[in-house]
Amino acid sequence: MQHLTCINNPEAAKKQLGQVHLPTGNIIACDPLGNPTQAFSQTVPAGDYEVQIYTQEGEHAIACLRFSEAEATRFELATRPNEDVSTLAPDQFFGYGTDTGLGCFMDETTASLLKTHIEEVQTEQGEAFISYYDSVIDPLMAETRDYSQLNFRPHSHNPLNVLIFATGYGDGFYPCYWAWDKDGNLVALLTDFLIISSTEQ
Repeated sequence: MQHLTCINNPEAAKKQLGQVHLPTGNIIACDPLGNPTQAFSQTVPAGDYEVQIYTQEGEHAIACLRFSEAEATRFELATRPNEDVSTLAPDQFFGYGTDTGLGCFMDETTASLLKTHIEEVQTEQGEAFISYYDSVIDPLMAETRDYSQLNFRPHSHNPLNVLIFATGYGDGFYPCYWAWDKDGNLVALLTDFLIISSTEQ
């Protein structure tokens, strides 16, 4: 996990995606167009937090939900209530899969709102409905001319939002890690898109 220390480097290539609203502090990281996973067992104080993407040769390498600018000294695999790291082999990890080439960070209440909105759009469009991506996400990305990220609100009048981003080289299964400082305070939640090897800084 040595490569994750790139988040300590102020010169590292990164871009800001905006803030994600977390009214409960129960965080979900998943394919936003798939079935949302459970929230992680670790919670954070409710609030609005910045999402950054660290890049490697222009590709999304690490998605970072930032809680503090302190230096991260320890990284721990993020788990959900039914996941036990002691059951994993050395080369295994928990995480989330995507078959849309997209990942996200959102509050668990936003996941419920998103699920409801997908059902509403499908009902409204009937037989014309192809997918939520085609009906909603793609047109919004086209407006910004950026298909690698989207700060999305399922309902424009509601502050609940989803920070959506392209997942490195696309479809796959990706681990998430909590980053802690030397005093045991949370620094960030990271999704590793397995682009940077553990020997790279």
